[in-house]
This record gives sequence, structure tokens and C-alpha cells, in this order.
Amino acid sequence: MKPTAENQAAGGRKPAGYFPYLLLLLAAALLAAGVILGENAQVQRNAHYLCFECIGIG
Repeated sequence: MKPTAENQAAGGRKPAGYFPYLLLLLAAALLAAGVILGENAQVQRNAHYLCFECIGIG
């Protein structure tokens, strides 16, 4: 493959295509599912317990 100005500007790599967008869509879907199921409250509760235990008041 002959180097072009586009490839040289990107460090000689091929363009990523649709894969990064697919990962972004998957991440957004999993984040939405976690919020719908109420997992964000559980994560916040665990973070508080962990922090309180670290400083010795939990």
C-alpha cells in the first residue's frame, strides 16, 4: 500500500470504520440498562460504605 497524505496524517493506520461507533452504542445501551434496573443506586451505596470504612467511621 502506497502511503498517502491521509495515511501519513493518521500515523499510517487505516481508518477505524464503524467499530468505534458500535462500541459507543453498546456502552450507551448498557448504561441505560443499568439506570433502568436501579444499579446506579447500588453502586452509590457501595461507594459510600467503602469510603466510610476507609476513614474508620463505617
